[in-house]
Amino acid sequence: MPAVDRRPWVGSYGGIPPELPTGTGSILDAFREVVRRDPAAVLVRYFDTALTAGEIDEMSDALAVAFQERGIAAGDRIGMYLQNVPQAMITLLGAWKAGAVIVPCNPMLRGRELTKILSDSGSRGIVLHDDLYAEVAAPVLGDTAVEFAITTCGLDLLPEGDAPENLAGMQRQRFEATDDLLELVAAHRGRVPEPVELTSDDVAFMVYTSGTTGAPKGAMNTHGNGHFAASVYRQWLGIGPETVILGLAPLFHVTGLVGHLVLSMISGAQLLLFYRFDADIACRLTERYRATFAVTAITAFTALLASEAIKKYDMSSLRTVYTGGAPTPTTVIDQWRQATGSAIHPMYGLTEVTSPGTMTPLGADYRADPEMGVVSIGVPVPNTVIRIVNDEGVEAAPREIGELRISGPQVVPGYWQLPDETAATFEDGELRTGDIGFMDEDGWIYLVDRAKDMIIASGFKVWPSEVEEVLHQHPAVREAGVVGVPDAYRGETVKAFVSLKPGAEATAEEIKAYARERMAAYKYPRIVEILDDLPKTTSGKIMRRMLQNMSEAAAPAEPVATEQAEVDYPEVRAAIEVRTVLEIGATWLRLTQGGIAPREAAALYQRLRDVLAQLDETGATPDRAAFLSANERFHEGIVDLLGNRYLSEGFRQLDMESLLGRALARAPRLASDFVAVQEQLSDAIASGNAQGARAAILARAASSRDTIQGALKPQERDAAARPWSAASLLHDAQHGTPAERDFAADVDALLQALEARAAIEIGITQLLVSAETTLPERTRFVARLKAAIPLVRGTDSAHAARYTRSDDAFHRIIIGLLENERLVELYNRIDLPEVLFRVMEVTPVTVRDALDNHQALTAALLEDEADGACRAIASHMIEVRAALTKAVAAQHEGRQGLEA
Repeated sequence: MPAVDRRPWVGSYGGIPPELPTGTGSILDAFREVVRRDPAAVLVRYFDTALTAGEIDEMSDALAVAFQERGIAAGDRIGMYLQNVPQAMITLLGAWKAGAVIVPCNPMLRGRELTKILSDSGSRGIVLHDDLYAEVAAPVLGDTAVEFAITTCGLDLLPEGDAPENLAGMQRQRFEATDDLLELVAAHRGRVPEPVELTSDDVAFMVYTSGTTGAPKGAMNTHGNGHFAASVYRQWLGIGPETVILGLAPLFHVTGLVGHLVLSMISGAQLLLFYRFDADIACRLTERYRATFAVTAITAFTALLASEAIKKYDMSSLRTVYTGGAPTPTTVIDQWRQATGSAIHPMYGLTEVTSPGTMTPLGADYRADPEMGVVSIGVPVPNTVIRIVNDEGVEAAPREIGELRISGPQVVPGYWQLPDETAATFEDGELRTGDIGFMDEDGWIYLVDRAKDMIIASGFKVWPSEVEEVLHQHPAVREAGVVGVPDAYRGETVKAFVSLKPGAEATAEEIKAYARERMAAYKYPRIVEILDDLPKTTSGKIMRRMLQNMSEAAAPAEPVATEQAEVDYPEVRAAIEVRTVLEIGATWLRLTQGGIAPREAAALYQRLRDVLAQLDETGATPDRAAFLSANERFHEGIVDLLGNRYLSEGFRQLDMESLLGRALARAPRLASDFVAVQEQLSDAIASGNAQGARAAILARAASSRDTIQGALKPQERDAAARPWSAASLLHDAQHGTPAERDFAADVDALLQALEARAAIEIGITQLLVSAETTLPERTRFVARLKAAIPLVRGTDSAHAARYTRSDDAFHRIIIGLLENERLVELYNRIDLPEVLFRVMEVTPVTVRDALDNHQALTAALLEDEADGACRAIASHMIEVRAALTKAVAAQHEGRQGLEA
């Protein structure tokens, strides 16, 4: 942690110490202290039904017993698919008492989305609403590793026949395949679960990011992360048993999890819940129970201001109000103050920092930058350092724009089963947020935008949030979202999407003129589109990516010459996979429905000749751009065979020509089989051979992936091939202490055992290559594997034992595929768990991370790529060997350093 003089923001703390205690315990430990202090205190109020801390504790004990009876053990994952109901707190505590990790799922998710999160997380159970089970979950749970489902209803815990207006028409449902939560609690009431030791390093919940900047990723929020983040609220804002929290934020979101549930658990503050957001109910409960604290996205406050309820009810008790998740317009802050007499305090947080990272000190006026108009997100919270790093990778001067990088005890250790993304996002404990902003001389931070959202118009940088801030000041504008759209002259043009306030009227031209008068010529939106509502994530963020897609669909842009950006293998691989699907589907349907005419075959052969004309005798492409253009036309011709506009448009949106151009920039020549495979494909199509065309397309896709992977990420074959032993790091037996020699011997034994296991698993995979497996079966199998991946981060003996059991369970799923008892006996004789336990007791978490990295294997299995699975198993061995090498060397060097 830098010295205090490197943290100018500390001067704004107003008596709050710059360092808060972090502790080594779990959130559960803090909750038990709250229960011990006053078990009769109301902890949760659901509409008008009160639940005390003691009742919540007893109910969660009973649920934990039920979890353990269903086989849940430490590190297992349980999905939570609930609205804002008390059952969420009961489920969270019950899971932790069983040692499990909660995976919150947005109740708005549909079947495919829910399956993705449950399967990726390896969830073994799920607690959900009965209507969500019937409508969404029941048809898809069979494709996951979920072994049990526990249902509950929004009417549960409420008096019979007295349903609130937002639950009108709701009815309880029962299913043979599920258990009822309240019935389970009643059946196990008075029992306590088998004790499980949890530390601050154990993962408390795995929150999947909203995906506004890419595919959702599971952030591993530990008990230490969650407890510290909630402690910031408690100590910064004085949250305690007398506080009443208005539960506006969704409980599946990190703000609701930490700023509502965990904060209530560790402080004893009363939490008001009312199923889901409803402006009238929120205001009514605020008046009735004198709510004092609220934190949620700015869109919720905008909705409250737009309702009549804020005028009907007394909101004067709500004095501590915070918002984040999206830029805070000054107009909303001012309107809220006029309506309620209290101030909205901007803050900033991310799933990866377990929210919050910055806060406006309570009682301080908001700050707005006079040049850009953006509102400050406050100052870094205690124990937290935020650096602004410019484009050159140097720490920025005051008011110089750069990327926000955050370090502190609330930063998560990484993403679940995504080692590459983790390495790219977290550097030495510092999170690269991807958010762009600057810091003033006092340490206040101003968020400008996300780096990927920046617009380059006529060579000038334009930040969408700056334009949005001006648009929000228009008296008719309720919401605004700004994106860049391609422009042949300017490169990009600023386009604004806006929605209007109820009853307000304005035209696109009027709004554009308003912005033009208040901004530089290159900044104001040249295009304005008025929508009824802007697309948002469930946490209230404007989805600029969806706005961008809407613009592209409405007006395809002319190609613009821009600097080629970096491209990574997963991006190219995904595009090749999509192209493969399109080509197989198009050729299969066309060739099985009458074949193609001779003129179409001739046209396809001509496109092939155009491709081959760009190759020299060595297989190189002297004019790479001409080759890629011809290659694009060849593949385009294949997809166009079906004459289906959706397939053809989907292919064109892939922009394979540009993607391959960037990916193959360092590839000297094409794969040796390129010509042969292209000719086989053309011949198969011309002759009406659908199976031959499919085989050629798959071969071409595999060849492309290998070529691109080689170009982007060369393999270090020499390092992988060298023989290695841990003992060799000690040079000879005389250079190591007895403990070091024992450790080195254990590592060597472990590597031998791991290598044997890898060989067995590769053999099994190759033997099963010819077996036909349907996608649902593959999906289920991979979900079972992910459910067995250990999620155990503690380093003591108890955690090492848990880890060893989980690791063994994972690999026994693969070993058991052949149902061959002799093979199982052979594996048992390796006795890998024993030596693994000895090594895990004394190695750092980095070794465990390498052992846990099964992302490539599960991806290959899911895609039915046997060779890819085998390569993943072999690569895994190399990664583990490297991690163990560092561990042995570190132990030896550490001892030598002490001696010196």
